[in-house]
Amino acid sequence: MQNKKLEWKRVIIFLILSYLIAYIPEFILGNQMGNIENWTDPKLSVLVLFITYSPALAVVLTRYITKEGWKDSYLHLNDKGNLKYYLLSVFYLTITGIGFGMIMNLMTGKSILQGFSLIRFIGTYLYVTALSVPLGFVTFGEELGWRGYLYPKLEKLIGTPLTIIIGGIVWGLWHAPLTVKGHNFGTDYIGFPYTGMLLMSIYCIATGAFLMWLVKKTNSVWTSSIAHSVNNNAISAIGFTIASEIQEDEITQMQSALVMMMFQFIICMIFMIFLIKINKNQNLPAES
Repeated sequence: MQNKKLEWKRVIIFLILSYLIAYIPEFILGNQMGNIENWTDPKLSVLVLFITYSPALAVVLTRYITKEGWKDSYLHLNDKGNLKYYLLSVFYLTITGIGFGMIMNLMTGKSILQGFSLIRFIGTYLYVTALSVPLGFVTFGEELGWRGYLYPKLEKLIGTPLTIIIGGIVWGLWHAPLTVKGHNFGTDYIGFPYTGMLLMSIYCIATGAFLMWLVKKTNSVWTSSIAHSVNNNAISAIGFTIASEIQEDEITQMQSALVMMMFQFIICMIFMIFLIKINKNQNLPAES
């Protein structure tokens, strides 16, 4: 029988560690370098990777501190019979990226496919999706922590819908030191930086639903790691291949982010339904 008190203890320890391990170097980097975009400095790449792996490090420490062991760690590839989910993790943002680019064109008074080049689109698409697969090792640190540890524990404690919402908020606020430096939405918007922090949480709720579904279908965080990498590296590149004639001063970073979020919400609603169905089949709690 599940020891809920112990599981809540593990959740709390994990959250404290994942935030501390990330926030301390993030604030140091932010104060030292100013704009978070400067983190591309090769001299700091190891420290940046350390930050992205803070949830994974928190998992290791929490399992050690609470003597949990590594059962149900979701570390295996489990590729046998799951090839379709691995392919989906690579290609799921195709529609999102294309729709994103089309809406951006319309928002700036252009025709829906103005400036579109099929050859350029195919080349960009193949490049960014192929690049995203090996870069899954960067997002693996987050996925091992969020979808491989936090989400499964929360789902057993409070059910699927609340896990998606609360897990998304936790994941979104984990990005806060980046958001306050303008990394996700820029700085020129109403309510900066609190509006950005709220929107980042909403975005993570939407994206987290799909990533959670992938892990539940494959029992592996590698599928969600690849999909997370595609989300980070491919969607904007695909979108701006469609909207290739948009000038930098025609649309703000916040406006483009809101368009992207709109499509992610569609994904969230679809996979929220799928997750609830899985929930019922596994007799997990529907609510807290």
